[in-house]
Amino acid sequence: MTKPLDAGVIRISAIQPGGISRSRFSIGLGISARGDVNAVRELILATPAIHFAARAHGSFDFIATVHGQVSSEVLATVESLRTLPEVAYLDSWTHLDLVKEGYARSVGHELRL
Repeated sequence: MTKPLDAGVIRISAIQPGGISRSRFSIGLGISARGDVNAVRELILATPAIHFAARAHGSFDFIATVHGQVSSEVLATVESLRTLPEVAYLDSWTHLDLVKEGYARSVGHELRL
């Protein structure tokens, strides 16, 4: 059982659920791009405050979740996205309550240690 671990083939790690608390401010973003979306994608990837992002089809080209300790951190992230000429439209909403967040799913089966 430890051979794959020793060889570095698999790693076991814990994912701490994000959740919402008094010390954590979270908003969701919907981003519509114009032209080449790679500049938007690269800024999303380079921004530590963006904890989740997905390429989307529908009303937005990207959806994302931004977290910060204070609202000014989150606002700075939003404003950096708005400055990109490739961002045609940015919508935001506040996360008021966490309804579901789960990480128990797995590719094949769940390993219990």
